[in-house]
Amino acid sequence: MTAILVDLDGVLIDSWEVVEQSFLSAAAELNLDGQARLGDFRARMGMPLETIVAEFAFPADFSLHFRKAARLRDHLVRPFQGVPAMLGHMREFGLLIGVVTGKDRLRALTILETTGLVKHIDGIVTASDAPGKPQPDGLWLCEQLLGSGPSLAYIGDTTVDLQAARNAGRTPMLATWGGLRSEHEERGVIQVTHPDEVMAVIGALAGPPKRGALGQGADA
Repeated sequence: MTAILVDLDGVLIDSWEVVEQSFLSAAAELNLDGQARLGDFRARMGMPLETIVAEFAFPADFSLHFRKAARLRDHLVRPFQGVPAMLGHMREFGLLIGVVTGKDRLRALTILETTGLVKHIDGIVTASDAPGKPQPDGLWLCEQLLGSGPSLAYIGDTTVDLQAARNAGRTPMLATWGGLRSEHEERGVIQVTHPDEVMAVIGALAGPPKRGALGQGADA
């Protein structure tokens, strides 16, 4: 079976408000100017938290403060409108669905469970499992776990995600429904503005589903 790989934050789940509040809370606890680095932090979402903390020259225990604050707010995270239907259509099309995220495994799995999205997911690779984006290792590992061969595309919402897709030799698909948009058309990047548009793009990339794929996808 063929796979599609997707990012978690900003693509499947609407989590920015939780992330923003947690970032500012952790910064305040450590007497850091979180507001000054908030935009830089959002631009790097998708990278492992520890990598971002090191780039910002923040204290190493910032990660602990951030995750503690985020766990208190993770119940507020919701799937974007149209995402459950999008994932259902992918499964009906006969696709395996893999998530590649910069979140740690515990939080990623917890959020997939509480949002009800876990039932659509066939495999997940987190910052706990492979070198973080923009390195391609996580995408390749997810494909290995799925046993799918090369995926059709990687759907992300940041420059880091697009770069990871390119580094892996996969088609980069930019989801803009989370609020981030490319400032200019990037060569080779497919932009989609709503989850409803994704299946049309996948259909163009993959061609028509094979006979029997609908039943196979529904039972997977």
